[in-house]
Amino acid sequence: MKRIFFLIFCCSIFPGPAWAADSGARFSSISREVEVFPEASPDARAFANSKTVLNADDHVTTGEESNAIITFADLSTLMMKAESEIVIDAPSDKTSKIDLLKGRLWLNVKKVISGQPIEVKSNLATTGIKGTIATFHTRPDQSEDLIQILRGSAEVTVLGTREKTLLEAGQELLIKSGGATAKRSIDVDQESDDWKAELSGMGSAIELKDIPEAIAHMIDHQSRQFKTLKDIGTTLTGSGDPKAAEFLKEAGRFSSALFENTMILDNFDNKINQGLAAAGIDKGQKASLGNLKKNIAETRKASRTYLQELTTMIKRFAAPGSLDTVEQARQQMALIWSEVDQYRQELEGSAKSLSQDWFETARQQVSLRATELQQLGQSLQTMQEKKPVDEDIHTAVKIGKSYEAAIQRFLRDLDVSFIDSEMVLRMQERADLLSFEIGNLKSDVAAYPTVTSNAQLEERLRGSLNLVKRFATVQRIFHEAQRLNATLQRNASSRRYRTLEQGQMTDLFQHIQDQFQELDIIYGDIHAETASLEGQFGPLLRSAR
Repeated sequence: MKRIFFLIFCCSIFPGPAWAADSGARFSSISREVEVFPEASPDARAFANSKTVLNADDHVTTGEESNAIITFADLSTLMMKAESEIVIDAPSDKTSKIDLLKGRLWLNVKKVISGQPIEVKSNLATTGIKGTIATFHTRPDQSEDLIQILRGSAEVTVLGTREKTLLEAGQELLIKSGGATAKRSIDVDQESDDWKAELSGMGSAIELKDIPEAIAHMIDHQSRQFKTLKDIGTTLTGSGDPKAAEFLKEAGRFSSALFENTMILDNFDNKINQGLAAAGIDKGQKASLGNLKKNIAETRKASRTYLQELTTMIKRFAAPGSLDTVEQARQQMALIWSEVDQYRQELEGSAKSLSQDWFETARQQVSLRATELQQLGQSLQTMQEKKPVDEDIHTAVKIGKSYEAAIQRFLRDLDVSFIDSEMVLRMQERADLLSFEIGNLKSDVAAYPTVTSNAQLEERLRGSLNLVKRFATVQRIFHEAQRLNATLQRNASSRRYRTLEQGQMTDLFQHIQDQFQELDIIYGDIHAETASLEGQFGPLLRSAR
């Protein structure tokens, strides 16, 4: 059985729990057994929840098959896997420190521009992180540590030898007891996949009543971070500006924060949907939850706007055709993928189908990003031809190809079946006409027993035939609608997603079908009586026709 552990941010070190300072970090996701206890009182263990206050010197542990995510005051996030333990040993107003005693840790530090770094101390090393996504794996027997950088860079100091190593994105450092080290390249996408299941739970521990406050905090933090980046961007002169490289790094960190916020919003949406589906919910509660869903949609829209504006600024400082460094290429690729991934997350996280306009806009934007990524790939290929044995360039080329493949897969998902306005009009006309004819038929059926009760057999037969003819008209209209629906379903059958308009057309045909099926029993009775009358008055029937 595996145990998973989740972490928290740092607070200042005080001599005892009575003086422990609130780190400002809170659990964003909790699965199964997650415990917290102060350094000075290891027996004072308590199960964590979304309201648990995480203080300096607190230990956080997780049980078997458990996991958790903690969000910090600056929206940085930390996640740990099975049978792990950490200690928070510094306050948020100083250089933050986290001790990883055992297990696996994923950390996304979103310190923008002037933020203080986080220091992660494992059994065999200390790693300084600022604006980086990194993973740590330390064995409880202190035999080895493994540090991986998925985005950005970090400096690792080996405790036994004081040797310092700079790790860039796509690299890992294996440290053995005694100080021996091995620096290697990694597949960032493959390593990231190992954490996706836990990351998908971000925000799930936040209670429904606390979501409005969480969204307000998210909106405020995003807007302030974007303003900081935008203000810096306005001071840059171009790709040759000495500060351009740092701006590109910060843009990548911000896009990463937006991506995680999207996952949080997805979980908020799920909670709201559950609330709307709950029994006994009144109109006021429905209205409140409906407004909350609108706030989430507006927050998603703002995130897309930030990414689009950021992309425009990036093009000023690092044109794909004139890359100076591999790091510039990495940052541009990460930014391009983040913008694409915003559309992907919105599509996969939407509770309802999205409109044809959304799919058209998404496909246009993603196609443009695909072209930009191809241009970056060509620039990297040129670099590789000049330096064929350069490991960093080789890794960047590999990452670029994986992004290109992912974008092409997503473009196939965006290739939905579009419904033209003429087909919608035709289906609506059939629905309206069918409703009219069914109304007439029902009126005639209702009046039939009264009209024919004392009539001669000939009049009864004519009345019955009139109903049969009306039903034939209704049947013809229904078959026309049926053929339209069959065409619609056939065109959409090979597509993964369907548009809002397709759903509306399907609902409209279902309404038509339900109306038509209501007539089955009535028509069966009429048809039986008509057949009987025809048997009695065959010659008369033939002359009437």
